[in-house]
Amino acid sequence: ATADISCRTCGAGTYMDSSSHSFTSCKQWTTCKAGEKLSGASAKSAGECVACGSGTYMSSASHTNTVCKAYSKCEAGTYVTGGSASADISCKACGTGTFMDSSSH
Repeated sequence: ATADISCRTCGAGTYMDSSSHSFTSCKQWTTCKAGEKLSGASAKSAGECVACGSGTYMSSASHTNTVCKAYSKCEAGTYVTGGSASADISCKACGTGTFMDSSSH
């Protein structure tokens, strides 16, 4: 007697890009590195890693996040330093004799 095969939907973070197959498990989505986000991943696609856009970053290494984080905002009396595709900005206090009067910069 032959057992019937039942197909199951791939779970979160996994996909199967082949039809008419006999694989017993789904494949893992593409893993991205710091400075990138996962784009186009689905139950049928591994997705691909793309660089974080301007004003955003991703510090996590070896991840499947689909959205990069927005840079922090600095308040009045501080200025922006640093910031890259893999690291948030820092806010530093203005030095003696200098100022920044706008917030959320």
